[in-house]
Amino acid sequence: MSGPPRKSVGQVLLLAALPVLLHLRSLDAGLFLDDLAILARLRSWQDGASGATWWDLYVLGAYDPRLRFSGLLPWWTAEGIQLHFLRPLAAATHVLDATLWPERPWAMHLHSALWLSAATLACRSAYRALLDNQRFATAAAAIFSASYVHAWPVGWIANRNALIALFFGALALSAYARARSAGRLPWLGLISFLLALLSAEVGVSVLAFVLAYEFTRGRDHAKRRVSAVSLMIFLVVVWRLAYTHWGFGASGSGAYLDPLRAPLAFAELAPSRAFALFRFLVSPAAALPIDPDSWTRRLTEAFLLLCTAPAVVFGLRKPHRFWLLGSALCLVPVLATVPQPRLLGFSVMGFAPLVAIAVVSLWENGQRLFSVPLAGVHLAMSPIVAASAVSSA
Repeated sequence: MSGPPRKSVGQVLLLAALPVLLHLRSLDAGLFLDDLAILARLRSWQDGASGATWWDLYVLGAYDPRLRFSGLLPWWTAEGIQLHFLRPLAAATHVLDATLWPERPWAMHLHSALWLSAATLACRSAYRALLDNQRFATAAAAIFSASYVHAWPVGWIANRNALIALFFGALALSAYARARSAGRLPWLGLISFLLALLSAEVGVSVLAFVLAYEFTRGRDHAKRRVSAVSLMIFLVVVWRLAYTHWGFGASGSGAYLDPLRAPLAFAELAPSRAFALFRFLVSPAAALPIDPDSWTRRLTEAFLLLCTAPAVVFGLRKPHRFWLLGSALCLVPVLATVPQPRLLGFSVMGFAPLVAIAVVSLWENGQRLFSVPLAGVHLAMSPIVAASAVSSA
């Protein structure tokens, strides 16, 4: 009777340790860009500056003529520029950094890696709730943890908010699936969803999985389905109204497009951005230190895409469409900004189970010619590319 519990505990410990081990090189990444802006606002709060608060740290761009004419901002900076984000839970973790290890950037990066550990375990919980085969759940969590897209949120302290949103987002998905299968309203999922939204705007991606769940798996009474989905949508509407009312948002930078304020521009750029994000999702070639226009890069990317094709094929099968649809819908919120691998945490959360299912299924069916390259790309090459991305940052 002691075998399975010990095995489960061992898996949990390994999954918790894996992100830290894979991102050890991030400990030497230091501070740069928005890290410095966040720490400056923290010092202002600690010094008692008027109007400074601990929870409002993500003011990453605002027009100031003194900065423009001194050269600290480019002369072409738009007067209407605003990059002001509501992320109080992420801000609280930076307060912890500034309180406990203010002069130790390596400890701040380790703090971020531990959030990836927490997100990995939360993903395992969601996978166990949604996958019939528990081997797939552990394998999917390992593939999620090893993805190269996490190199930036761990290596860039200001981007830790994405890892925190992933943690609460995975808890929300797990709670939602368990509540729906038990015929209950997902109150715990709703609370976790709110915490994800208060960690980072990308937390809205939880709604993508909710919609994918109801579209592919929600077969119970229509009234119960509508009630569950309505709760999640209502929360998003309230969050967005409060977000706008309090003056948060992004404008004037050219890096962000609000789909509600600039729908035509958003729609115009969406196809090219979606294609770029899809390439980042299925292949780590995007972060390889190879000239993007070289034939070497193109052939490498084509080979890696071919290796990952079985995961997409498995996602088209009826039992696994939830993961493919959820992963695809998660791309929609991040179309608002310039395509970058670091935006894909939630999409990887949906794509990792497809890779795990394909690897294990192909291996057990003797199709190792397809299984081994797929596993190699996402369990071996992806973390190597992540380490390379950190060292070149």
